[in-house]
Amino acid sequence: MDARPFSRFSAALACGVLSAALTTPLSAQAGDLQVFVSTSGVNLDADGYVAALDDLSQSISVNGSVVFAQVSPGSHTATLMDVAENCSVQGANPRAAVVAENGVAELRFEVRCDSGGHAQQVPADARTSAGLPVELGVDVGVEIGIPDDGGTQTAIQLPAQRFRVGFFASERVSIEPSLGISFLNVADVTATTIGFGTGFLYHFSSQRNKPRGFFQIGGGLSYINVEGFDGIQFSAGGSIGGKFPVGSQLAIRIEAAYLRAFEGDFAAGNIIQGFLGFSFFTN
Repeated sequence: MDARPFSRFSAALACGVLSAALTTPLSAQAGDLQVFVSTSGVNLDADGYVAALDDLSQSISVNGSVVFAQVSPGSHTATLMDVAENCSVQGANPRAAVVAENGVAELRFEVRCDSGGHAQQVPADARTSAGLPVELGVDVGVEIGIPDDGGTQTAIQLPAQRFRVGFFASERVSIEPSLGISFLNVADVTATTIGFGTGFLYHFSSQRNKPRGFFQIGGGLSYINVEGFDGIQFSAGGSIGGKFPVGSQLAIRIEAAYLRAFEGDFAAGNIIQGFLGFSFFTN
């Protein structure tokens, strides 16, 4: 069998492949796109944003960057998404991003946030209490009583000593009814105290998403039972403390208080209290 036709066919095929390789350009080399975000203002979006490039997306912090790798050269569409209602992207969004062959392109977004938020778009004097939170709290505490007729009494209560409900008139001012319970046993004498109090709180800052201090003034009535003897005592005083957020609706609360117990069914005296607890905000 003559092999020369196959040889001529192989040679022609090789020449064709070589010609195609010489006349066809090499595939374009992919590049990278780095997206930067900088955010200014107040009440920044704690959850960050989402950076999208065409049909790809990545999470990005409020002041951070991400890289989209192996992006085909040419023009693409970049968008910053999941921006909080009180924040706005400066400039075009979405915007064009051009990636060069085997290069690294950069794209920068600037975001500004304000304290109000577009969702509220209601004058401050027209807001109702429905837009303000209710603070629900529970505390453990230490209470030291120093009667004027001498002696010192200390009560430590676990798992709870005080329950609170705070109603906000504004972001800085609230009124807080509370229920306190304590048990004291000294020299086989048991005393039970149930206290009903109301305090007026002023917060040093209106930003609940950051640590903020407060002071409180108020008073209350206590029902006291000592080995079957019942009595009522009135007290008034103040406290100072701080709230430290651990989430969007939860905060740790620390407080130190001084009360003056006035003479009634029991002797007058001074009361020093320390509390550590949690607060849950309804919104």
